[in-house]
Amino acid sequence: MEHILINSYKHLSFYEKEWSSILKVNENNNPFMEYNYVYNWWVTLEIKKQIEIHAIKENNKVIAFFPFEVKKIQGVPVYYFLTLNENQVMDKIVKKNDTRRTIMFLFDTLMNEHKHIVFQLNELSVRGETFLKLSEYLVARNLKLKDINNPMKKDIYDELTNLERLPVVDDKHIDRKSLIFSANTVRSLLCRNLLWANEKYIPKKIRKPNMFVKNR
Repeated sequence: MEHILINSYKHLSFYEKEWSSILKVNENNNPFMEYNYVYNWWVTLEIKKQIEIHAIKENNKVIAFFPFEVKKIQGVPVYYFLTLNENQVMDKIVKKNDTRRTIMFLFDTLMNEHKHIVFQLNELSVRGETFLKLSEYLVARNLKLKDINNPMKKDIYDELTNLERLPVVDDKHIDRKSLIFSANTVRSLLCRNLLWANEKYIPKKIRKPNMFVKNR
């Protein structure tokens, strides 16, 4: 497999076909993950963010995209899944059958490329594929992590349901977590521990969305 760093919307434009093809196979119903939405958002709205979309190529074909925002804390890069606005947190763009091995490859690659690095991946559904496969990766690599509960308060969940952003389901879909982990360098561990100590869930201001967004 080959790692490709995409750090401009012009570079992303080369991969529209591959991005859309993956979503079609996955029967994506999240409009905020569609290529056109992400591309136009990047062009017009959030140019001040440090955005990195990491693509993975295998046998001359791109099979995965991982969209991140990068911030530095005490000089250490911290990777978050890209947030398009207050309510829409991006996820990987990967076919389900490729999820495990692309996660293994990408996070191994980033750990090797950066001497110091931390990941804080928020708003993950505890029963979602992303959370489960990342947890498997951390166990396989013997990396310590802290998963922090981000319970969505029932009144907020009910409000979102009334706004047709979420379906009426049982309580298991309300539970979310943040996964925080890092490379095993001293600076990375210090930064990770700081995030462990400071992470608290603060419900976001509710914006009336216009479409249902699938849980990750």
